[in-house]
Amino acid sequence: MKAKILVSTAVSIFAVVLLAGWGASAARIKEPTKSDSTLLIGRIRLVCTGFPKHLQANGDHTKGITIDLKDSSNKFISATSRGSDGFFYFADLDIGQYAIVGFQIQIGDSRTTLHLDYKADDHFTIEKSTVNNLGDIVWYCDFIVRGPEEYTEQSVTTMFSARDWHEYKGNYDECKSWFEENYPKSDWKTRNWTNTQIF
Repeated sequence: MKAKILVSTAVSIFAVVLLAGWGASAARIKEPTKSDSTLLIGRIRLVCTGFPKHLQANGDHTKGITIDLKDSSNKFISATSRGSDGFFYFADLDIGQYAIVGFQIQIGDSRTTLHLDYKADDHFTIEKSTVNNLGDIVWYCDFIVRGPEEYTEQSVTTMFSARDWHEYKGNYDECKSWFEENYPKSDWKTRNWTNTQIF
């Protein structure tokens, strides 16, 4: 099913911090606990291009991307992608309208950490007693220019500019099949599924 939606383009500022480490953890999926439980799922991939080689950023990234949501009362909720497929989920969201407000990731090793922070404003609705399927999201980040540096006793922070944009690719059936293959015994498989539309 072809469902490509090109959304906002932005210019973001981010930093490289020397001598700073990072880590991310992945949680097991939470099964439904009541008849009206909800699940929001999706897969996300970051594609970086044009970065200086020493930043180790160019190419595809799927693990450790934080997806930030905001509900109708302006409460923020976050989840982090995991694995080579970039799978993420939010369990037991209240029904109603939400917005995807941004993506974040840290790339690098114990010596150099690159932090990317991208803002969005994409709205959708969570339906009751349903697996809400966002399908595949691709976030693009294209390096533009290096900026000024800030020095502290233990690190150096270098600012950069990048051109960011993202697309909702759809691929709902593929995402659902991936879920069923990786969670064959999940009770979510027996629930109603819907293809979640961005508006």
